[in-house]
Amino acid sequence: MSTGGDADAIRPGAVPGPRGAELPLPPAAVPGGSHDGDIADGLEEAYWSVYDGAASKATVGQVLARLPRIVRRIGHLAWSADRAATVAVVVLQLASAAMMAFGLMASVAVLRELFAEGPTPDRVRAAIPQLLFVVGFLSARALLEAGVAVA
Repeated sequence: MSTGGDADAIRPGAVPGPRGAELPLPPAAVPGGSHDGDIADGLEEAYWSVYDGAASKATVGQVLARLPRIVRRIGHLAWSADRAATVAVVVLQLASAAMMAFGLMASVAVLRELFAEGPTPDRVRAAIPQLLFVVGFLSARALLEAGVAVA
């Protein structure tokens, strides 16, 4: 295995030297030829452009019907590329989703305290423990997402 990268593959003298003269400018007008229709009529459509706009035209049912096959294909590619990273990503994503759910439940408790009866300073003071829970859960989620990005 080469340690120098792509630079090792270039032979000395294979790279041309700098140009001596400037290149000529392109013509101001394209010469007309004998063509009967649009100039693009003779062009072939690229294989990838056949699917242009297919996602925007798909219905929710079509997307949901394709989803298991797509997830299976992505899972197979990820598993064959790096099994340990795939397991790490799945576990970290599930833990991140759990932190998000706990954070949402804790935010409901914050709102319950803030909308309760009584003076505003007392309500804010009563909501501080729940606010700390929300911050803790969302911080844990951010760390888990960073782990996903690393994996």
